Amino acid sequence: MLAQLVQVAQREPEERKLRLIANLYANIAFRDDVDRAMARLFVRTAEQLSYRQLCLVSVFMNRAAYHLRTNDYSGGEEQPAIDTVSSLGGVLEEAYDLFTRCLLDGTDGAMGLRLDSHPTLIYICPAKMKVQGTGSWPYTLMELVALPRPDLDDLVALLSE
Repeated sequence: MLAQLVQVAQREPEERKLRLIANLYANIAFRDDVDRAMARLFVRTAEQLSYRQLCLVSVFMNRAAYHLRTNDYSGGEEQPAIDTVSSLGGVLEEAYDLFTRCLLDGTDGAMGLRLDSHPTLIYICPAKMKVQGTGSWPYTLMELVALPRPDLDDLVALLSE
């Protein structure tokens, strides 16, 4: 029973990616500005990203449309640091992975993501995150603008004030 639950939890988001991957292949075929090397890069990147990361790309591409948190989660005296095993911690881990792939970065002169001296803590300022480089291509080619709003709402709620 437990194994079936784990399989369903793993398979469901991957099934949601199928339509997005199909959009990617279809849109690449009709783009004159995407050569073979770029197409391979886009496909490889899209296949490696989780469904939730693709949702994060969509949220950060449209960050002005949401009321995302304007300060980081570094804690301090008035606020404890985040639990990296929590739902929020998992989302921040996936955002950090996007950062290490150079698909996401900070804006307004601030480095939105950074590692502290403790390697398990991730600091991110959601309102200052932007999609950059190869990260903007999946948004267009996979038609991430059409992602179901409920899938984005859960992320926005976690990344909001």
